Parts: sequence; C-alpha cells; structure tokens
Amino acid sequence: MKPPDFDLRLALDMAPALICSGRPDRGVDYLNRRWLDEVGASPDALEGFGWADFLHPDDREEHLRRLHASVASGEPTASEARVRRATGEYRWMRHRIHP
Repeated sequence: MKPPDFDLRLALDMAPALICSGRPDRGVDYLNRRWLDEVGASPDALEGFGWADFLHPDDREEHLRRLHASVASGEPTASEARVRRATGEYRWMRHRIHP
C-alpha cells in the first residue's frame, strides 16, 4: 500500500502554532499561515530580515542577541519578545530557537 502524498507546507499551515524557518544568515525563509495572519503581513514583508521589524523595539536587541548566540553555539534556546499583531498591538510571545 502506497502512503498518501504528504504536503508539508499544508500541514504546517494547519498547525495551531506559529512556525518559521530560517537560513544560516538568520534571515527567515518560511512562515506558516498562522504567522502571517497573526501579524497581518505578506511573506515578502517578513522574509529575510523583515520579521525583526515586527518585534517590539525594547525587545529586539535581546532577542537578536539570543538568536545569534544560539546559531553560533548550535544550542537551542528560548526568548520572550513582544510581536506586533495585525491590530497594531503587541503580544508577548515565547520563541523557541533551534539552530
């Protein structure tokens, strides 16, 4: 019996979590539908380093520091930062970083 075709992007878009993936240079190359709906932006606005514009200015430096340290060490970490929602309000989010 052949297994059904699996569409990873469809599965990620249906997940109840906000999921993204990034490149070694720390730019984002994929965000699931939930991320896009949460911030009310197009993939083009978030890809690369556009995602950092959606972090609260007071949280951005620490979040980026943790991200860079995690990528450099290869060790997972977590960061809490406020993200600007589609409504313009900020929401605290816990980000799990897995290099």
